[in-house]
Amino acid sequence: MATFTTARLRIEPVGPEDAQALFEVLGDPALGWWTGEAAPADVDEVQGRIRAWTEREPADQRWHNWIVRRADDGRPIGYAQATVTRSRARLAWVVRVDAQRQGYATEAATPVMAGLVGEGVSTFEATIAAGHEASEGVAWHLGMEATDEVEDGERVWRVER
Repeated sequence: MATFTTARLRIEPVGPEDAQALFEVLGDPALGWWTGEAAPADVDEVQGRIRAWTEREPADQRWHNWIVRRADDGRPIGYAQATVTRSRARLAWVVRVDAQRQGYATEAATPVMAGLVGEGVSTFEATIAAGHEASEGVAWHLGMEATDEVEDGERVWRVER
């Protein structure tokens, strides 16, 4: 899995050593409002999530998970994910509350998409909770458009490349 750098970010494959850094992001209960998840209880729970992301990939999918860090100080600010099935990728992004609305999610997802195009992905999707204007803005900046499809109560956004 590739590592990406931008003017402000390092986007690196997630590994077991990232549990504490991701706990700093996921430990904020305010994120649960949009992600639908309760904040993890501790670093061990985050370690379990990382194991699930990295060790149990289904045969018909590829799972890509990156930790997103600020390039200047290495501070973790979120993560990006792509679930790839043939030429389709379902994208997800999470940015810590105090770093939201600064363009980080778009800045992280842009090189991720470019890298996946290089792997043969031509369709990108994201599911976004109704009213989550920040994520809708990210999807729009990535060229996605809202569809009429709804999955698990979230609108599907899509773009073909």
